[in-house]
Amino acid sequence: MATALERRSADSPTPGDAHDAYGEWFKSIPHGLHGHFEPLTKAFQNWMPSILAYFDHPLTNAYTESLNNLIRVMNRRVWDWLTCLSPISKRILRVDGRHQHTSRKTMAWTCQRWHG
Repeated sequence: MATALERRSADSPTPGDAHDAYGEWFKSIPHGLHGHFEPLTKAFQNWMPSILAYFDHPLTNAYTESLNNLIRVMNRRVWDWLTCLSPISKRILRVDGRHQHTSRKTMAWTCQRWHG
């Protein structure tokens, strides 16, 4: 593993190489098209230290952001499920074991009441 990391760091561009490549790319943009690339070039100028730091330490928070997104999606799905099924589940899954029949009309009314 250490050998692979050493080989990777020997082949990797440095922050100076990345900055030079950006400069060459920027110069290659035709004069009339600079306005179309302004959001990108402005973002690079604003975030240049952070972007170039990646070439020294190739770490990102992409894994953490992915987990945060997954948690958000799961919370949203569970909340939608609970708001509709919670009252129905309470009626169907009674603790004392008695079965209580719930009509479709009652179930639809219950979901509408909980959704608003």
